[in-house]
Amino acid sequence: MKISNYKILVLAAIFFSPMFGCEDFLEENPENFVAPENLYASPEGAIAGVNGVYDVLNSLGSSRREYYLLTEVASDDAQYTRGNTTRLELSNFTHTPANSNVKAIWERNYLGVARANMVVNRVPDIDMDETLKNRVIGEARFLRAFFYFNLVRLYGPVPLVLEEWEADDDFNVLRTEIGPVYDAVIADLQFAESNLPSYTTYSSDDAGRASEGAAKALLAKVYLTRASSSVAAATDFASARDKALEVMNSGDYDLFPSYWQAFSPDLENGIESVWANQAHVGEGAFGAGAYGGFLHTDLSPDPDIFGIRGNRNFHFTTEFYNSYEAGDDRLNSFITGDYILTTGDTANTTQIWTVKYADSTNTERNNHRTNWQYIRYSDVLLMFAEAENEANGPTTAAQDALNEVRDRANLADVPNNLDQAAFRDVVYSERRHELFFEGHRWYDLVRWGLLKSRVETAKPGVTVDESRYNLFPVPQSERDANPNLTQNNY
Repeated sequence: MKISNYKILVLAAIFFSPMFGCEDFLEENPENFVAPENLYASPEGAIAGVNGVYDVLNSLGSSRREYYLLTEVASDDAQYTRGNTTRLELSNFTHTPANSNVKAIWERNYLGVARANMVVNRVPDIDMDETLKNRVIGEARFLRAFFYFNLVRLYGPVPLVLEEWEADDDFNVLRTEIGPVYDAVIADLQFAESNLPSYTTYSSDDAGRASEGAAKALLAKVYLTRASSSVAAATDFASARDKALEVMNSGDYDLFPSYWQAFSPDLENGIESVWANQAHVGEGAFGAGAYGGFLHTDLSPDPDIFGIRGNRNFHFTTEFYNSYEAGDDRLNSFITGDYILTTGDTANTTQIWTVKYADSTNTERNNHRTNWQYIRYSDVLLMFAEAENEANGPTTAAQDALNEVRDRANLADVPNNLDQAAFRDVVYSERRHELFFEGHRWYDLVRWGLLKSRVETAKPGVTVDESRYNLFPVPQSERDANPNLTQNNY
C-alpha cells in the first residue's frame, strides 16, 4: 500500500518530530517524542497538544516564506526578479505541479490538520474542567478550519480528513469537492466561536491563542469567499456582514491612531490585532526567515524611523506603488531607490521595498519581533463594507466602515453618491492598499475574478491563464504517492 507523502509527513511529525518551540504559552510543552496515549492523559497534555497545532504556523510562511510567495508574489503587488527558479515561476505565473513552494504549503497545512484531528479526537476523553476542555477543542477546531480554508482556496477540492489517522488506515484518499470542505470549515468555526473566550480574557502569556473574535472574523472571511465560489449560498454576503458586525460591536477591537502602530513590535497584540502569530527574537520561527526576504541590515536610510530596510529578494510593482492616492500615509511604509544589485539582478534598477515589518531594535536580518498578522481589525471593517455593499448597496453603515480605514490613512471620505459598482471598486482598492503583504492579495483577486487583468497590467509580459492559475496545482509528489488524487488544469 502506498502512503501519500503528506501522510508520511504527518505520522512522522506527530510521533517523532519536535512539535513545540515558541515562548509564552508554548513554553508549557512537555518533552519531545511523547507518545499520544501518554500526552493526552491530563489537562496539561491537552494544552500541550493544542500548542503543537499552533506550532505548525511557525513554518507556514515564516522561515520557509511559502505563505506570502503564493499569496503576494503570485499577484499584482509584489514580484521576484532574482535567480531562484521556483520563486520566479510564482512571480511570472509559470509554476507547475513540481514547484517546491506549492508542495510545502500543501504539506504544512495537512500537518496542521493531522495535529488538530488528534486533539479533537483525544481531548474529549480527558478528565478535566469542561470549560477548559471545550476551549482546547475550540482552539484545535479553529486551527483546523484555518488550515482547510487555506487548502480549499489554494487547491480547490482537497482530501477532507476529520478523524485521527491510524498507521494501518488506507491513505489513498480522494479529493473532496469544495462544498463539503466549506461546510466542515464553517462547522469548526461555529463550534470555536461558541467555546472560545474573548481575547481580552487571555493573559499576556497566552497571546496568539484563537479567541471568539478571531473565530467570528475568520467566519466572515469564509462566508465572503464562498459567496464568490461555485457553491455560494444566497445568504453568504449577509452572513459575512453579520459576523464582521459582531466583531465590530464586541468592543474588543479598534484601529490604532497610526498605521505604523499596527506593526510595531512594542505594541504587539494591541487593540487592532484580531489574530496574529507570535514572533520572538532568537527563535527560528516567525520573526526569522519570514522577514529575511524583505528586510535587510545594509540598507538603512534612517534607523530611528525605518529600522531595518527592505532587501532585494521581494519588491513591489511600480503599478502598485503608483496606485496609492496622494497623501496616503501608508505610502510611508515604502522606500524607493536606485541600487547596483548583485549578480543575477539588473544593475541601477529602481526598485520599491517595504519596511512594514521592520524591527528597529534588532540588527540581525533573520531575527525579528514583528508578529505576522493573520487578521487585523481593519480587515474586519473592510469585509463588513464589502459584504454590506453586496447585500444592500453602499449604505451609510458600509460607508462608515470604509471611511474609518481611509480616515486613519489620512484620506478623504468616499463620496456618498457612489453606486454599488463604484463603491465596490473603492473597497477593492482599500483592501489592496491597507493589507498589502499580509497574505490576502491572491485570494482577493481570485474571488473577485480579477487575477488575469490586474496581474497582466502590473507585470508587463506576464500572461495569466485563469483556467489554470485560479488554483494552484496538486503537488506532483502527492499524486505519485496517491494515485487517487486528480490534478487541476495543469
